[in-house]
Amino acid sequence: MKSFIRIQRAAWSLTALLQPVALALIFTATVQAADKPPVTSAERVDNRIGLIGGRMVADMAEYGYFETALTALWTDQDITFRNLGWPADDVFGTARSEFGSGAKTRSSWKPPANADQGFGYETLLGHVNDAKPTTLFVAYGRETAFYKSPEEFEAFKRGYITLLKDLGKVAKTLILVSPPLLEDAGRPLPDPGENNKRIQQTATFIKGLAKKGGHRLINLTDHLIPAGAKKNLTFNGQQFNQHGHEKLSQVMLEQIGLAANGAYKAEFAADGTVRASQAAKVEKLLKTKNGFRFDLTPETLPLPGAGVISIKDSTASYALKIDGEVAFSWDNGKNPKGVTVVDGRADSQYERLRQLIIQKNRFYSTRLRPLNRTYTHLFRRHEMGHLASEMDDLKRLAEEKEELIRGYGWANKDRLLYVMDKGGNEDFHLFSVKIDGTDDK
Repeated sequence: MKSFIRIQRAAWSLTALLQPVALALIFTATVQAADKPPVTSAERVDNRIGLIGGRMVADMAEYGYFETALTALWTDQDITFRNLGWPADDVFGTARSEFGSGAKTRSSWKPPANADQGFGYETLLGHVNDAKPTTLFVAYGRETAFYKSPEEFEAFKRGYITLLKDLGKVAKTLILVSPPLLEDAGRPLPDPGENNKRIQQTATFIKGLAKKGGHRLINLTDHLIPAGAKKNLTFNGQQFNQHGHEKLSQVMLEQIGLAANGAYKAEFAADGTVRASQAAKVEKLLKTKNGFRFDLTPETLPLPGAGVISIKDSTASYALKIDGEVAFSWDNGKNPKGVTVVDGRADSQYERLRQLIIQKNRFYSTRLRPLNRTYTHLFRRHEMGHLASEMDDLKRLAEEKEELIRGYGWANKDRLLYVMDKGGNEDFHLFSVKIDGTDDK
């Protein structure tokens, strides 16, 4: 019997065959474009989510897990993401000051004497004003782990308060992110115990500000890296590796109450009766000679590994089949709470979405901090300053990727379906392109 999995903007569906001794979920990966036509700009809810901070936030753009999860969970909404992270950034925008103002000429240019001159801070606010986020995640404070004096910490507190006031003039909602602890990366690197005490002090300050100002808080300090943790989520105790960014995304989703939104569960009795379902609709149940079939539609596009099927009152062994091939098998007597639905094709579609988001982020990050900025904007702009206008091209490329993300779907493993207008005329059409960007139709 033909079965299918269908990814849409608002629903993900599968038809399954459930048999005693073997559970078969037979998929033919057919991904269709959205049932609903694209909305016009007048109907769109203008949601722009920004993230700002140092190395951790900058790397979130390169890994893309958090943004992909929110995109998958909110497929029926029109949301733009802007990652404004900058390596080594702080609440003063010190790292963003680089060599100083691009308005300086070759003869009069001088680097700022110190951060108090404020050019980096002006640059930081300029980045925020350019992105115009309606909701902004603010993730500063990990740099305080290396402060040497109380005066430095007091300066941080003053700078943080000032920054929140200025950010609040642009973004309607601020979500404060407390800094994660450092991992113990082993010797010869130092024990991070004393550094983590300073981070705890910073977290207490940020938590207090969140409560006082009515801001939402994402508490990474207490929930991401346990005190005394060994190197597992980071390369060197500080910078997160891929596993670390997956965990970071998971904790952030949990902290804002969205982790459960990407999960679903269907519970059956051994005879095929539907006992319960969570965040999913089970329908078209059909008992057969060898078992039963059913359609299952989660409320949202499920996150990888977030679907669970359980069979109560049965100690039999089962196997999950995809396109007639066994994906995995299990002893139900040893898994009374159910098993995670492993669907490689759904996971690969989710991964393709993540890669598309990473491509978009690379365009925007390059615009934010181009490698040749010294020549295009700073003290050597007299040589190549005429190329500065190309930064707008990078913005347009990022916006084109966003159109793909909004209306994306996969015709097959090689071709992407997307919805787009021409030149902003809001006359939308369905297009198809190879995964490498060629053969656009």
